[in-house]
Amino acid sequence: MQTTQNARQIDSVLTALHKLLGVDADIKTINYTLSPDYQYRPIGGKASVSSYTAMNVVRVVVDDLEKVGPVIDTATQAGANHVESVRFTVRDPQLLHSQAIREAALKAKANADALASALNLRIVRTLTVEEIGEPSNAPDMSVMDSRDAPGPAPTPIQSGSFVVTANVALTVEVAAR
Repeated sequence: MQTTQNARQIDSVLTALHKLLGVDADIKTINYTLSPDYQYRPIGGKASVSSYTAMNVVRVVVDDLEKVGPVIDTATQAGANHVESVRFTVRDPQLLHSQAIREAALKAKANADALASALNLRIVRTLTVEEIGEPSNAPDMSVMDSRDAPGPAPTPIQSGSFVVTANVALTVEVAAR
């Protein structure tokens, strides 16, 4: 594919995606390659460049999961011929991690209270609180890797769920009731 043809094709894809998602859509070129295609001569002959293959990789980020399938369909109908992958991530993983730590701390306190009560003790004060183990990474899930463009039927995309975990250890001082 010549660079001119690639430019026309990617322009068509980008125009269609912006029409679908709006002018402020999060669409970025993340890779562009131009590779020679060789024609090999019979034994003893010298290989020569017969053409070039251009590849333009674009990343599209959407917040509305209902638009994932239509983005793929729009891009392929406009000329994209390779869907590398679909990845679901969380925009603000720190917010989820903070919520998980809070829930883990509340659970640790409730467990400490239950243990103290079962032993007829009371918690005087909390001495230390620490997150234990490895903090969970930002949820990121790849769900599709298709090397061929989908056909004219709408592309169904099924998202999954993310699990963010946190573990908290409390050290408390106890006294008799």
